[in-house]
Order: sequence, then structure tokens, then C-alpha cells
Amino acid sequence: MKTIFISVYHPLISRNILNTGVLEAILNQQDNKVVLLVPFAKIDYYRSIYGTNNVFIEPFDFKISRKEFIFKSLSELLIDTNTKKFHKIIYKFNFGRPFRYYLTRLFTVLFGNLRFIKKLYRFLDYKFNTPKINSMSILFDKYKPRILFSTDIYSDTDIALLKIAKKANIKTVGMVRSWDNNTAKTLLRFKPDRIIVQNRILKDELIQIHSMPKDIIFISGIPHYDYYKQYKPISRDNFFKKMNIPIRKRLILISPAGKKFIGTDWHIFDILKKAQQQGEIPKNVHFLIRLHPSNKVDFGKFVPNENFTIEDTGIKFEGLREKDNELDLTQLDHLIDSLYHSEIIINIVSSLIIDATVMGKPVITIGFNGYNKNTHFARSVDLYLRDDNMEKLLSTGSTPVVKNLEELIKWINKYLSNPNIRSDKRLNLIEQQCQWLDGKSKNRITDYIVDLIK
Repeated sequence: MKTIFISVYHPLISRNILNTGVLEAILNQQDNKVVLLVPFAKIDYYRSIYGTNNVFIEPFDFKISRKEFIFKSLSELLIDTNTKKFHKIIYKFNFGRPFRYYLTRLFTVLFGNLRFIKKLYRFLDYKFNTPKINSMSILFDKYKPRILFSTDIYSDTDIALLKIAKKANIKTVGMVRSWDNNTAKTLLRFKPDRIIVQNRILKDELIQIHSMPKDIIFISGIPHYDYYKQYKPISRDNFFKKMNIPIRKRLILISPAGKKFIGTDWHIFDILKKAQQQGEIPKNVHFLIRLHPSNKVDFGKFVPNENFTIEDTGIKFEGLREKDNELDLTQLDHLIDSLYHSEIIINIVSSLIIDATVMGKPVITIGFNGYNKNTHFARSVDLYLRDDNMEKLLSTGSTPVVKNLEELIKWINKYLSNPNIRSDKRLNLIEQQCQWLDGKSKNRITDYIVDLIK
């Protein structure tokens, strides 16, 4: 048996990898054995779901030292993207430190585009900031892994594991977890032996922004959309009964940004409520506000009526942060059901725009700050629409960006009358973000990892 270590330190890894067929496919090839490395606080959860004869669950937590904090802070300054610039603007707005903003921006402009500086940083980070191998030696001795599959190469814990694995002469393959990680996180602090990405955009970003060699980067597609395409949604009657929504209603799903990003989500809810009361939106429309599993929403002065359902999501863990909430397979199925039975998805700064498009649904993207006319850029929707990843996505023309109440109402009524408007442009988004929707992304990932340990 060959043993593969897989890191599981982000809640969406269950959705992205463990529940998409990748885990089963790895186990089925050459009688492989898998060890999932997970946080201590979640060990019982993972053992109850994934623990089998050939899947072992082991806890490993990484505590950030002062030295680690310094190296991580420096890596924040070594990528020059709009997204990171906007992060600094938000910091300046929240804490009122203009001198720090201009100083860090100057550092990034001077050094953030120099390949040799990035390589020097990675050398120093590995040389002087690698955790002692003792912290993993028991697990190495016990399982004798052939490879470490790091599922989130920007995670603090994953970086530590990658460094330790290299010191132990274990092969490493890393994965860019999400569509915005290359532009929104730190400099990629460690170069694995191989890297898996979802699409060509991510590959180009690794080469151009992070100075990674192109020959170590493999494009796989997005495995959890394999699951989306094979899943059979429950019937409309059963879904509406489950949600306690009258069957005669037409459903519009709203994906809010959350108060971490903006404070005007509730304005949009209230605007829609009043527009419906005034007859500008059909009476037979019901709004489902689907909360993010790890990002609370400010409901402000909004009071829902009988045409609104607010749905909380995510499995919470005592002692862990909200951002560590999980989505299990049951909740993933429910998300797909919700998208499938919705007529329209209203997107307020959410990656759900991609999920909705994969499900063939029209999306309306909010491009205004509700009732506020003079929202500071740091708390505005516009900031997030102008970040690197969203700009690329919006360039496909797959979703209208509505700039006021009138445009929002117009597009709701247009899509209710004809959901196929812009369907050709939605195909552009799928090609750009998903690379393939052939149901074989999980196989590409599995074959690539298994080939590395033959």
C-alpha cells in the first residue's frame, strides 16, 4: 500500500475534494491508503464521516509564532494586484493609518514585481522559518507517506506541512483552492513539486504574479462541479414543501456579501420588498436569502414579510471561528436544489455566481450600495467588482451589473419573462472559470497524484 497525506484545513475542502469522488478514486487505484490531516477540534467530525479501513484521520494544528507572523506579513507585500491594493485601502479606512498604507504600497510597487526578490524570500522563509520536523515525525514513522497533497497552498498550516514534508524528502503536490486565491492571498510562500489549478487563468497568475515555473502546473478543472452535474435534484414540490414556500411561487435566490465586506446587504432586501409591494415585481415571486456559511449578514432595518425566507447554513464547531464552519454533503445537495429550483440568482459579491451559471441560471449582479449615495470606496460594492478576479469574470458579459433600483427591477422582470437572455455569454463564463464541465475533473486530479507516486 502507498500512503497519501491530504491536508484538510479549509471548510470547502470537503466540498472540493472529499465529497466529489477524488477521495474514493485515490483509494480505488493501487490499493492506496489516505491519511487526512485535520484540526484537533474537527477530528470527531471527520472520523464520523470519512474514517474507514483505508482512511485514517489524524489531528495536526499549527500555531503561528512571532517569526511566522513576520514572514507572513512580509509575503503580503510581495504581490502587486488590485485586490491586495484594495485590502490595504480597507485597512486604512478601518484603522485610519494613511502613513502605513502609503509605506506598504511603496514597498509593494518597488519590490512586489521582482522575480529574484520573490525567490529570495521563499529561500529565506524555508531556511529560517520551517517548523521542526519533530512535530510530524510520529506520523511520518507511523504511516511512511509517499506524497503530501496540500489542498490549500496559501493556508498557514498547509505551508508548514509542505515545508516539513520537503525536509523529510516526501514528494509534495499543492492545489490552489479557489478562483481568487492567487490575487487575494499572500505571495505563494513555498514551491511544491507540483501544483494543481482549476483553469488557465490560475496557471497564468501563478506564473506571472508568483514566479512559478509553468512546467510544474497542471490544469484539472473543478471537481465539485462534476458532482453538480451528476446530482439529481429533488422535485419542485418536495423542495418547496421542505422550505415552507407556497408551490405557486417563483423563487429568486439572493446571495449576500456579508458584513465582513459591506454593510448594505439589507438595503437590497428592503428595496426588493418595497418594489414588490408597489407592484414593480410580480406578487408570485418569493425571495430566498441564503446566508454564507462563514460570513454573517447585517440585516439592519430590514423586516422580512411572507415573501422572504432567510436560510442559515453551515455546521458550527464549539471553540472555532465562524470561518471554520463546514458544509457537509447534505448541505451541498440542498445548495444545488436551491439553485436548480430558483428562477434567478441575485449576486452581491459572491462566488455563487459561478455555481449558478454552471446550473444554467441567470444571474443579476448588484453594482450599487442600496440607499447610500456616498459610500466610502472601502465599504462599497464597487471595490469588489473591480478586484482582479471579478473584473475577469464580468468581462464575459454573463451577468448584468445593475447600478440602481430601476435597473434591478428591469432585469428581474426580463429574466422572469425570458431566462435565456445572455445564455451564450454564460457559456463564456463557464469556459473561462471551469475549463471543462465534462465530469472528469476528479479523475484528472486523481490520475495526476497517483502517477506521481508510482
